[in-house]
Amino acid sequence: MNPADPQTMIRKQFKHILDPERYNSVREMHSPFVPSTHAEVRLCFGDFLRELRCYIEGYLEDATESIPWRDANVEYLFSTRNTWSADVAKDFESLAREAGFGSTGKRHAVIIGPTSIEAMVLKIFGTNLVSCVVRFNLGLGGF
Repeated sequence: MNPADPQTMIRKQFKHILDPERYNSVREMHSPFVPSTHAEVRLCFGDFLRELRCYIEGYLEDATESIPWRDANVEYLFSTRNTWSADVAKDFESLAREAGFGSTGKRHAVIIGPTSIEAMVLKIFGTNLVSCVVRFNLGLGGF
C-alpha cells in the first residue's frame, strides 16, 4: 500500500518478472511486492510503460516547438533482458505498443533492439545503445 494513498498499491518487482518462468519462481517466495498473478504483472508493466511514454512525449513536445511532435521522426529503442526468450521479448513489444509507443505519429516506431548484455558490449566498443531510448529527428526525412 501507498502510505500517502491507501487506495494505491505499490508494485516494485514487476519489471524483473515479465518472463512467466521467472514470475513463478519469484512468486513462490510470497513477497508482498510481487503481483498475485502474471496477468497483474502485465497490467503493472502496461501502466508503467504508459506513464513513461506520456513523460517522454510531454518532455520532448516542449523541447521541439519548431515542428509538431506528430511530424517528427521518432524511434523508441528498447533493449531486452538477456534471459528473456523470443516470446517474452514479443510480449514486451506488444505491451510497449499497447502503451502507445510508436503510435503518436506516422513516423514513430518501436524497435526491440539488442539484449541488455549485447547493448553493454556495443557501448564498450563505442556504440552507445544503452542510453539511446528515444531517437528523434525534427526533419521530415529519415535518420
